[in-house]
Amino acid sequence: IWIARGDGLSSIRRTSDGWRDDGLLTGIPRNISSLVERDGVLWAGSVFNGILKIEGAVEGTPRLQQYGAGEMNVFPLADRIVFVKATGSILHLENDRLVPDPLLRHVSAPRGFFLVMEDSERNVWINSTPPRVFRRLPDGSYAREGQPLVAVTATDIQTMRRSEDGVLWFSSDKGLFRYEGNDRERARPQPAPLIQRVVAGESRLLFSGGTPSSDTELRHNFGRIHIEFAPVSYRPGVSYQYRLDPIDPDWSDWTDQPFIDYTTLAGNEYTFRLRARGPDMIPSAETQWRFLVHPPWYLTRSAYLLWALLLAGAIAAVIRIRTSSLRKQAERLRERVAEQTAELQQTVRLLEDANVQLEALTLEDDLTGIANRRYFERALSEEWNRARRHGQPLALILIDLDHFKDLNDHLGHPAGDECLRQIGAFLADKIRRSGEVVARYGGEEFAVLVPGATSEIAIGVAETARAGIERLSIPFGNHSSRRMTASCGVASIIPSSPTPESLVASADRALYAAKHSGRNCVRLADESTTGTWLHEIA
Repeated sequence: IWIARGDGLSSIRRTSDGWRDDGLLTGIPRNISSLVERDGVLWAGSVFNGILKIEGAVEGTPRLQQYGAGEMNVFPLADRIVFVKATGSILHLENDRLVPDPLLRHVSAPRGFFLVMEDSERNVWINSTPPRVFRRLPDGSYAREGQPLVAVTATDIQTMRRSEDGVLWFSSDKGLFRYEGNDRERARPQPAPLIQRVVAGESRLLFSGGTPSSDTELRHNFGRIHIEFAPVSYRPGVSYQYRLDPIDPDWSDWTDQPFIDYTTLAGNEYTFRLRARGPDMIPSAETQWRFLVHPPWYLTRSAYLLWALLLAGAIAAVIRIRTSSLRKQAERLRERVAEQTAELQQTVRLLEDANVQLEALTLEDDLTGIANRRYFERALSEEWNRARRHGQPLALILIDLDHFKDLNDHLGHPAGDECLRQIGAFLADKIRRSGEVVARYGGEEFAVLVPGATSEIAIGVAETARAGIERLSIPFGNHSSRRMTASCGVASIIPSSPTPESLVASADRALYAAKHSGRNCVRLADESTTGTWLHEIA
């Protein structure tokens, strides 16, 4: 026999000579409040240390493991053990942790509980005020609401026990209660309750006793309705549930308060519905009372019709006034729109002309008057894509003036600018054919784009440009006999890649070769072998 004492846990053992006191177990905390033994393991509830699992107690070498903290109790329920916190919740052990019990986590009481007991029908009782029983259902779960045992009038139940004959015992501040269940008494339904008295406003009594009239009518400013009800039974523990149709979506919570007040009800027909239940927890039949609340005069159907007529007349008057005003405004607006439309069209034409001129300026070289590099790169991209689609060659000629730096150094930048203007005018006038683009590529360098031209055609165009520049006889340097010449690099490719960088790179290598071949010559980039060999023009 295990004994929970104020100073710890002890045991007495039955021997052949009688009972022997084994004394206190070492290492066990004080204030053990409940004990359960299963398979040689002691489970103890305590006041301060939560749940204690004690193994090896029979051998006198206890091994202690603690779960949780504070006041907790342990109780057996059929084939398992549950733990109850003093605040009123049922737990079980899962993976060495205390968690809410899956079957009894919903068990609760208004003022809490800390004891649990199972009766012979495996229903679960708690020491609430009054004690409640949660019926075990056929599927193994438990009822959502507990039935109170109102005959136990105690306010402090410290112990609950079930004897072998199924009788339940409750020890309390008011002595010992013995309860022997009676199924026929529990199954008796509660009679339908009475609506005992109804008061409107502060003191207007609508009825008292008997059956309320179903043709009660109230003005809109009645203030409030106070409804009192009572059970048709002397059985204790009656509670009520009510609803007011059509404004309440569902029944109220169960309450032992025998009255309800309603205020500021809008004009409508209402039905007050009331039912009761006793300790058996079975709702009774309904008691109903119908009444009518009249709306204020300005919310009646006649008032709505009057408001509608007045509103229609006001709207018609406003429409007539506004229509006349809007016609005048519309006429003035048409005149102004016509004037502004003419002005806007003139402005659009001026803007279009300005945009054309601006576009031309952005694509024209300021000094030479021919296309600039921006225009050239746009034309190169378009012609490259066109030649790539049709499988046709595209030729590029890069022209660089020889000794241009000497001209600037000896004759000045104005002379250099004049030289560039003359050569730009020559190229634009003499060698540009339909589809060809002549542009100033940068500094003293010019570019000629020749669509559809093979290497031979491009070489001829380049030689025409070189010879023409030499014939211009533009002097440079200190000796009047020195004349400006140009070196030309030629490349012709049938495009295969998405971008024309390869064409520009080939023409640039050919120009580099022309510079290093003594200047004033034309060189062709031959890409048929190594990709870098430069063919010398005979």
